[in-house]
Amino acid sequence: MAFRGAPTADTAEDAARIFDALNWALAEWPDMALATTGAKGAEKLAIRWAQQKGVTLILARADFDANGKAAPFKANDELIALEPVCCLTLAGSLDGSRAEVGRPFGPALNLGQKAMGQGLRHLAVRSRPH
Repeated sequence: MAFRGAPTADTAEDAARIFDALNWALAEWPDMALATTGAKGAEKLAIRWAQQKGVTLILARADFDANGKAAPFKANDELIALEPVCCLTLAGSLDGSRAEVGRPFGPALNLGQKAMGQGLRHLAVRSRPH
């Protein structure tokens, strides 16, 4: 399982939906490992989930020294190279007061696009229906 999420997606609502998505993934693939870059916000929440659940964590950190501004996208290439069964993404906070902040997180959108281009399953984390 690969996961990329926006740095601004760190609210209680974001955490609840990320945990819901990861719990679903763990139910689908009980022997799953979680691959992420370890970026702040949503990905730190996912790492905390993995630690609490005892799920193996694989970090594909963005190497800004080697790749400059392309580093987050090169990290996506590393995540895809791991051949995940599914990619989960959260391109922006689900918290209504934060949703207006900035554009969607490009590296999360990019991972979803790369996954679909490789024929991998991609699911975007969304708000709970009301």
